[in-house]
Amino acid sequence: SPHPLIPSSTHPLNPTSPMKSPLSNHIAPFAAVSFQKSFLSLFAGALAAGLSVSSVFAQQYYPDANSPIGGNPDLQAIEFQLNAVNPNATLAVPPPAGKTVATDLELSQATARAVGDEIDGTDVAGVTVASLVSEASKYRPAKTGRIISEVTAAIIATGTAAQITANLEAATGAAAAANPKGAKSVVASALKVIATPASTTAGNADDIVEETIENAKAFADKITSAAIKGLKKAPVADIPTLVQDVTTEAVQTIFQVNAVNLLEEVVSAASAAGTSLNVPLGSILNRAFLQLAGPNNTQENAGAIVAGALRGVGTSGVAVVKQQAQTDTTFDAYTDVVADAFNATRSALPEASADAFEAFVSAANRDLIAAAVTGGVAGVQRFAPEIVERALREDNTLAGNDTTAEIITAGVRANPKAAAKIVTAAVGEAGAALVEITQGAVGAAPIELSGAIVTAALKAAGGKDAALSDVQAVVTGGINAVEVVQPGAIAGIAQAAARTSKQSEAVLNAALLAVPTNLQYQAVIGTIAGDKKNAFAIRTAALDGTAPSVAPSQVAPTTLGADTAIAVQGNSKNFFNIAQQAFGQADTEAKTLAVIYGAGLVNPKGAAAIASLAIKRTAFDPATITAAATNTNRKAAVGIDLATRTAQFVKSPGGVVGLFDFVDHLVFENPKFAGEIVTGAAVVAPDKAHFAGHAAAFRAPTRANKVIAALFAFTNLDNQNPVGAITNPPAAAAALMAGVTVGVLEAKLDPTDPTRRKEGAALKSAVSTAVKAALLLEGTAVRTSDGTPGGMVSFSPTKNGPAGVVTGYISQVVDVGQTDINGGATGIIGAAITAAVKAAKAHALSIAQAAAQAASFIAFPTNPALRATYDGTAIAMAVANAGVISFAQAKAAVDFGKSEAVAGTVGAGAAGVVNYAHHTGTGSPVTSIFDL
Repeated sequence: SPHPLIPSSTHPLNPTSPMKSPLSNHIAPFAAVSFQKSFLSLFAGALAAGLSVSSVFAQQYYPDANSPIGGNPDLQAIEFQLNAVNPNATLAVPPPAGKTVATDLELSQATARAVGDEIDGTDVAGVTVASLVSEASKYRPAKTGRIISEVTAAIIATGTAAQITANLEAATGAAAAANPKGAKSVVASALKVIATPASTTAGNADDIVEETIENAKAFADKITSAAIKGLKKAPVADIPTLVQDVTTEAVQTIFQVNAVNLLEEVVSAASAAGTSLNVPLGSILNRAFLQLAGPNNTQENAGAIVAGALRGVGTSGVAVVKQQAQTDTTFDAYTDVVADAFNATRSALPEASADAFEAFVSAANRDLIAAAVTGGVAGVQRFAPEIVERALREDNTLAGNDTTAEIITAGVRANPKAAAKIVTAAVGEAGAALVEITQGAVGAAPIELSGAIVTAALKAAGGKDAALSDVQAVVTGGINAVEVVQPGAIAGIAQAAARTSKQSEAVLNAALLAVPTNLQYQAVIGTIAGDKKNAFAIRTAALDGTAPSVAPSQVAPTTLGADTAIAVQGNSKNFFNIAQQAFGQADTEAKTLAVIYGAGLVNPKGAAAIASLAIKRTAFDPATITAAATNTNRKAAVGIDLATRTAQFVKSPGGVVGLFDFVDHLVFENPKFAGEIVTGAAVVAPDKAHFAGHAAAFRAPTRANKVIAALFAFTNLDNQNPVGAITNPPAAAAALMAGVTVGVLEAKLDPTDPTRRKEGAALKSAVSTAVKAALLLEGTAVRTSDGTPGGMVSFSPTKNGPAGVVTGYISQVVDVGQTDINGGATGIIGAAITAAVKAAKAHALSIAQAAAQAASFIAFPTNPALRATYDGTAIAMAVANAGVISFAQAKAAVDFGKSEAVAGTVGAGAAGVVNYAHHTGTGSPVTSIFDL
């Protein structure tokens, strides 16, 4: 069919099609409409229909009126109840005409009404109490406390006692999971409702604590404290029992979620909060000690409870704590030393705490030095390294029974944040074996600190000059600590060791001997990732069959993972294509994980894309894939999870159809991670990446530059080897830029600011980012101005990606009937053009031409002759403002672009600005960026 930019009666705008113009929003403001104004068909159709034509800046919003409610049964149920709370309120963002976005109170009340309906039998398909609270909390995460207050009251008012307990657990757990940082507020708000003298539901406090800690364990101490403080409104006679119950659940849950390193913090919070309500410390401790059953009944855990209680109440509680420990445990000598050591360090001046600790340790307690460390560090945490150093020294001098690993473990458990400093202080102490130092620290610290601990140990042992035996000891100790509980950390430990010591042979040999056979690929890949210079030698040594080397069953995944890592080391910018090709050979889960580690350890910033690609290219468990990718970049865990969730959805049946709504909703909930979310979508459905970019930029306009960068990278537009047969890369670039541009415009980022400063900054940054990514894109050659009046370079350049980007941008920001760009050369449109030229200096002429060619087409969509009257001076000035070419040269290029438009000749990337039915992914045409 004819090109959409060339006049033709066979390419009309069909007013009955789902592909409606944004301008038709003046009549049907919230229809599922197209995002883009194709230069001719859109405007010709709009004018023929008699519609007013105005600036795109004044257009109504593209997404449906119920966005982000659409497709979400929970928000739909809340919206229905919101009508009863305030008929003028809505959850739709932006709100339709005549509506206002619900206030915090209105949202909370409507959620409570929906919860009440769900409990009393007015069920809504696909909705539960937990899902309602989860979605409401994600919708407005800073207000989870207010939401849970209203919901708690609704739960109490409806149902039996058993139902109340179950629903309170479900609601508070869901709220905590939706916003773990707000878990303290969730508990406090719920307790204010249930712990009143008139209520008979205060006994549910412990159940609430259990659920919230399970869903937000990192904040267990704050949850415990908030829960106990919230009991102050309960009947006075009931408070002691309630405090004891909360303590029981808090400690018990810590063991259930395998977070023993938080035990001391939780007991400290319970002791401080409980005694503030005049509950006897002994009764609080009694409940904590009773949880020491089975494998948890250890002297170390008993000592942590003692140390925690004393941190909560101070030295005045030493006698009570010792007595209660003697009553409830069989570790009297151990707990006594913990308490006495706490008293010794806390009673001294902080700067003298290490001296006080050393004075405390004597022949009488030489076999309980680890216990002394637990108490001593709890007394003055910031001097943990010095205290542990003195402990090791005294243990050696007095020939104590505690091992180095036990002493290090005690110090790190008492102050995990100081783990690396504790290790540094410990290395070199007489009798303190490196293998034990590392094993004790890695085993006691949060897993994300394992690499830092290994690095600290090796640096303290000499770094590049460390003895081979010391390197092997550190690697062995680190792997021994994690191979059972956190096997995913093995690769990171090997990487840290190889990077720090540069003695890869020693690292590899020690790692292969320490790891289970099925994890040998991690040891090899981690070592390669840590030492690029010797990568091939490491690969050869691991696979040559000479002991130690990988087992025969591990040769295939190790080879694929190692080759992936080496390839990415050689060309990190091309990591995505390298991983894509590697996944084509990943016919087992082990090979898939090996590729993830190989690409992810070398390029951790690409972990989200690598995981999404693994989900697209393989059929293996997404949870396992996500976990492996997270092991390569733990700091990016949230973003990786959101990317893989998106990838799973888009890959699912009907996922492409619902792509816009899904991205819109997820970015609405997580705007800081718009780039990661759009990554998951673009990786799985690159042909519909413009859909995802539109939705993401609409919900997170200030992150438009991150969104466009992800779109270019993961549709393979930013390299010379596009996978997916993109036949017209500049046009694809235009489509992506147009989608992101209209998303930002529709967000109306700063509607009260006539200069639209924030909007302009977002678009300027996005255009600049896109142009840089498009520098090498080759498309069909077009006639291009040479910067002299009437002059041209015939049919060049073919590398016209930057011009395509500008074409896509201009297609969304200019008006019909204008003679130049709004705001002049320094307005937001002009500023973006200037930024584009600065980002692609060699393309200044083609950018000037593309901007004018596109703008004149739009200004006069039905009368080619009038395109010659388009001024374009502001465009030329904007280009000249970049300081690359003169105004005269820019104006010549602008005039040449106008003459091309008069002739009906479209510019670079113009095929990328056809109409798209973005919202549903259906309709005609639904243009793929692979087929422009």
